[in-house]
Amino acid sequence: MEARQLARDAAENFNPLRQRLEAYISSQTPRLFKGFEEEVGYALAGGKRVRGVLTLYFAARLGLAPEASLPYAYAIELMHSASLVHDDIVDKAGERRGRPSLWASYGLGDAVTLPHLMISRAVTLISAAGTPAVRDSMDAWYRAAQGQIWDTRLLEGRSVDAPYIELVKAKTGAVFEAAAFLPLYAAGHTSLVPEAKRYGSLLGAVYQVIDDLASLNGPPDSGSLVALTREAGGDPEGYAKKLLSSLLPRLFDAASRLDPSLIGFAAYTIRVFLREAGGRVAEIVEEAARGLLP
Repeated sequence: MEARQLARDAAENFNPLRQRLEAYISSQTPRLFKGFEEEVGYALAGGKRVRGVLTLYFAARLGLAPEASLPYAYAIELMHSASLVHDDIVDKAGERRGRPSLWASYGLGDAVTLPHLMISRAVTLISAAGTPAVRDSMDAWYRAAQGQIWDTRLLEGRSVDAPYIELVKAKTGAVFEAAAFLPLYAAGHTSLVPEAKRYGSLLGAVYQVIDDLASLNGPPDSGSLVALTREAGGDPEGYAKKLLSSLLPRLFDAASRLDPSLIGFAAYTIRVFLREAGGRVAEIVEEAARGLLP
C-alpha cells in the first residue's frame, strides 16, 4: 500500500480511536482514583492523545481487541500527564492546555504528590503484559525524567553533558517508545520490541525538533531549544533541517520494518503538527522530508 493511502487510513482511524480512549479514561478514572478523580481527571484533560492513540492503532494492527489494549493506552496517558504536572511546577508555568495548570488550580502539595498516584496505577495496568513490559516501561520513564532534568538545567544556564539529539530522544522519545512497544508485549511479539523502541524514539525526536523549530523566534522556553541554538553554529533553522533530514528517513525505515501502517501514523500526525505550526516551519520540514511525507 502506498504511503499516501497509509496516511489516509491513519487519518480516518485517529479520531475514532481517540474518542474511544477518551471514553475509557472517563470511565476508569473515577474507579481507579477514588477520592482523587477530580484532580486526576483535571491532569488528564486536553491534549491530542497521540501517544495513547499510537498504542491503540498499533495494537489493532497486531490483532488485539480494544478491551485488551485500552488499559495500556490509558497507562501511557497517565505517564505522560503525570510528567506534565511536574514539568509545570519546575517551569513555574501557570497554564497548561489552555487553562490553569494543576498546581495553580489545586496547590503545590497536591501537584507534587498526585503524579506518584498516577504512575503507580500506570505500572499496575502495564503489569498485565508481564514483568519485561514493566521493566522496559520504567526504563522509558527513567529516561524521560532524565531528559527533563537535563532540559531544566539547560534552561537555568547550567551545563549538561548530553547532545541535543540525546536530550530530545530522552525527554520526548522515551514515552513514545513505551507507546509503541507495549502492544507488542501484550500480543506476545517480543522479538519486535527493539524496532518498536527505535520507531518511538525517532517519532518523539521528530516532534520535538519541529516543536523547537516553531519556538525559535521567541524567548527560550525549554532547555532543548537552548541546546539546539547552541549546537547550531549560528543557523538554528539550518541545523534543525539537517537533523530532520537524518531523522525522517530513519523513522520511516523503522516503521516499514515494524508495520507499514505506522508509516501512515507518523505521516498523518506530523502533518497535523505542521498545520498547527504553519508558515516557515512547515516549509523547512517539507524541504527536509524530500518527498517522504505524503
